[in-house]
Amino acid sequence: MPTRRTFLKTAAVSALIAGTLSAQTSEEPKEEKRPDGFYVGAVSVDITPDRPVVLPGQHYTRVSDGVRTPVEANILAMESVRDGVSTPVIYISLDAVGVSGTFGKAFWEKLKEVLPEINPEHVNLSCTHSHTGTNFYGDPKDAEDVPNLLKVAENREFVLSRIMPGLKKAWDSRVPARYGFGLGFATLGSCRGVVFEDGTTRNNADPTVPTFRGLETQADSDVNILCFWNEKDELIAMVLNVACPSQCNESTTKIDADYWGDLRPQLKEKYGKDAVILGFCSAAGDQTPGIRYRKAAEIRMQKLRGVERSQEMAHRLYRAVEDVYDLIASDKKTNPIVKFEYIPLELPGRKISDEEHEKEVKSLKEYEEVFAKTQSSLSRGKIAWLKRGIERWERQQKEGVPTFKTFVTVMRLGELALCTNTFELYLDYGIQIKGRSKAMQTFMFQLTMSPWDYSGYLPTAKGVRGGAYGAVPACNSVGPEGGQMLVDETLAAIEREFSN
Repeated sequence: MPTRRTFLKTAAVSALIAGTLSAQTSEEPKEEKRPDGFYVGAVSVDITPDRPVVLPGQHYTRVSDGVRTPVEANILAMESVRDGVSTPVIYISLDAVGVSGTFGKAFWEKLKEVLPEINPEHVNLSCTHSHTGTNFYGDPKDAEDVPNLLKVAENREFVLSRIMPGLKKAWDSRVPARYGFGLGFATLGSCRGVVFEDGTTRNNADPTVPTFRGLETQADSDVNILCFWNEKDELIAMVLNVACPSQCNESTTKIDADYWGDLRPQLKEKYGKDAVILGFCSAAGDQTPGIRYRKAAEIRMQKLRGVERSQEMAHRLYRAVEDVYDLIASDKKTNPIVKFEYIPLELPGRKISDEEHEKEVKSLKEYEEVFAKTQSSLSRGKIAWLKRGIERWERQQKEGVPTFKTFVTVMRLGELALCTNTFELYLDYGIQIKGRSKAMQTFMFQLTMSPWDYSGYLPTAKGVRGGAYGAVPACNSVGPEGGQMLVDETLAAIEREFSN
């Protein structure tokens, strides 16, 4: 069996980037070197399209017919200066289901023009995984005749034209800052995998039947909170990290940031109208905000409160922040130790069994028959989705199981670790990292932009055994072996950054 080294190549990038942050030209004066300290700038950018777009995240085509809440890119720029050496790190929270490799490549190229002084590997863009954000993937054939439709290439340029000036502004506006952090709790996501007596798992299935045996894994109620204040004690930015994608309104046709869109105005009204609110989805590839059981009781409470599901999630998050904000603010900290690593990985691809292949071929034929009769958008989407797994099996027969190029990043911010990965990472991997981390508190940001292929779901071994959507060949480029490697390499980076 191939060894771990065969698959995994790591190369930690130094967090120490020297010196002067201005353009080095004879015509322009050099910016004075900043004194040692910690600096933060933040900007919120509206990326709501003003034309119809295809809403990604389901297997059928949905075209937007209005806006429920704005979709945003919220940008946090940090810089630590120690002994005259600068360590810059930027995080972006994007209201989107994900972004394509084409978008990632274009982003990095434009970033080199806008902020040439910053290593692009220190800029992390992660998606909230909203199914009502804007489209960065394909232009479906059954939307070709939609009047005034904003195509993917146009939308990519539109979003980049908004984000890039926002990045520049966030970096240029950084000021001396203090930070504070804390842990709250809110019931948001739950495992969508419903397990039955025969050992199979079906997503979002009916649990009221006699053969229901439980959920495939636990939920994570952590609300990781990180705040930054300027010297006037005004809130610059708030980072919220929860193990729940923003998918309460996933099947609707309104552009919508989902519960983040409901929450942000409430937090701004309470804590500062100019504060930037960044929402990040933790490891939650097998989680949703849907109700798995106790459905009647939850819906009754929402009706009594007079709210929709996304508003209920926002209410829970707001209360979690309110519960601990004053405690966090009473323990502000200055000049943290800051380290950053970008770790490139080459993970083993998931091997597709003959049994899995036969199952997908059977399903493909069934959907092709349905499409031939109905021309339905759903069957068209399912066909394209199933073909991905079938084509991978065919390549596997000729070339063997391929490796998959990706990366993780780890930032040490004082007592905290902030970790990113490019997958829809199953929750148990996040729990492993949190449980073994040397940091006092560990933040996990999934669905981070990559300049390579879409990473897809990264399921656990029990997820693969259960066989539900998210853990089948069409969804996975990497399987449980690669997932454990990702966990171990993330933890090794945390160990290095906290070793002294």
